[in-house]
Amino acid sequence: MERLTTYHCEKAVIKDKTLLSYAMKKLAKYEDKEERKIKTEESTPDFPVLRNNDQRKEFLKGFHDWPVWFEVPEANETYYRYNLPDGSSIIICEYHMWLEWKEKYTDENPDSLGTELYLLKPEHHYLHDCKTNESAIVEHLKNVQKELKNNARRN
Repeated sequence: MERLTTYHCEKAVIKDKTLLSYAMKKLAKYEDKEERKIKTEESTPDFPVLRNNDQRKEFLKGFHDWPVWFEVPEANETYYRYNLPDGSSIIICEYHMWLEWKEKYTDENPDSLGTELYLLKPEHHYLHDCKTNESAIVEHLKNVQKELKNNARRN
């Protein structure tokens, strides 16, 4: 795709004025994505009471109800984020994958969905460093719940 802008005296200038409307739509779309991303990062939804590990696992399965943090259309990935009361966040990346064995050995559609789980804590710098598994997140949810219960008792 050809660039819509060029730089003149350190300022971005639209090269072809007839494309101004298109450039403004593109900018608005970008701003909407950035605004959604910031809103998701700052949101603190009501944390549900999860009494056992089965409920915690069900909570994780319901990630489609969480806010979308960002999308990577080139990789067909969607990142969902749930901010926890302790300052950490659960991130679930949903991505598409082609399972060749399904194509060869079954009648099932080989175009499948997969997920990666991340537990983003305030001290981490990169998302890749936070990759984890369901058991670790379930344990973390249990600890967050205990901490909330202990804080409620003190007050």
